[in-house]
Amino acid sequence: MSALASLSPRERMLLLVGAVLILALVLWRFAWQPIQAERAALNDDIARYLALRRVAELADVAPGGTAQGAAEPAAPLSQRATRSAESAGVRITRIDPQGARLTLVVQDAAFRDILAWTVALEREEYARVTALEVDRQTAPGTVSARLTLEDAR
Repeated sequence: MSALASLSPRERMLLLVGAVLILALVLWRFAWQPIQAERAALNDDIARYLALRRVAELADVAPGGTAQGAAEPAAPLSQRATRSAESAGVRITRIDPQGARLTLVVQDAAFRDILAWTVALEREEYARVTALEVDRQTAPGTVSARLTLEDAR
């Protein structure tokens, strides 16, 4: 304490202000920043879980692993896929038949529309999506996709 007593009041005030600033800096760096980083990570986790929940609700898969649906359609797979795409607001730009399979190309569609459409294909049109390639576009939420379908009957 004798070292502190030997300082002038101005030097003691400067030392006190410096100690308070160092304490504030240490608290900010080692308490506030980690809490905020953890909070941001938890918010990201919540957003991912909510998106996954929305996709699961869209899929609404039965416990047996098959999609729920009504009566079996009798139309060819290409007609069912085209009809389903029109009702979902998705524009198919190319259809390539490959034996029992069908490859569809969709350009510049909303990602959520494509998800809803694939669910409708499986649920209502008895078409199984065996492959799905999605490429994002420059516009937010817009993607291009290539789907391979087969008859699920």
